[in-house]
Amino acid sequence: MLIEMFGVPTSGKSTLVKEIRKFGMMTSGFSDNDDVPDKWDSFARRITKTYDNPTIFNTDKGLDKIKNNTIRALAASHRGATYDYPIVFDELVAQYGMSLAIRLERKWFWYFNEMPLPDLLVYLTAHRTVLLKRTQNRGKVIKIQKLERCMDCAPIIIDILRRRNCQILELDTGTHNPTACAQKTIRRIHILCV
Repeated sequence: MLIEMFGVPTSGKSTLVKEIRKFGMMTSGFSDNDDVPDKWDSFARRITKTYDNPTIFNTDKGLDKIKNNTIRALAASHRGATYDYPIVFDELVAQYGMSLAIRLERKWFWYFNEMPLPDLLVYLTAHRTVLLKRTQNRGKVIKIQKLERCMDCAPIIIDILRRRNCQILELDTGTHNPTACAQKTIRRIHILCV
């Protein structure tokens, strides 16, 4: 069973995963042994082709890392989906798709229409001012413009995934503390497991 965190930078994905781990829930990341299954091979090739297109990404630094992590996330999501028990991933296929969304304007819809769906997507939100304040407090080197684009893209992505019948738990990390968010997530996971 696959649980994926999703949200803009500083929305609290890593904090929530750490909190969930305290409750004894399994969390995971990537493994070099993960292979993309055949059924998602064409999707993986399309990701590679998109990232390798110089007319789309001509000067973007760190692109290979994003591309490789996206492919690894695809493989890891297959591994997570094969487990009978729930596994929580900090960043996975939907989160890496955000990298495409903020760069490709409206040409990225295919990604979210084709990506494998998790059993539960935990969508973390907070008010813009809260996210901007967190970014400044953490000393993160995230350009405000990038953060704004992520905040604009996230609701559109969630809408696409809802139309595909993806189970989504929306949590406001600006008004709820991490422990309360973790408890709500675990309750929803238990409901899905029954």
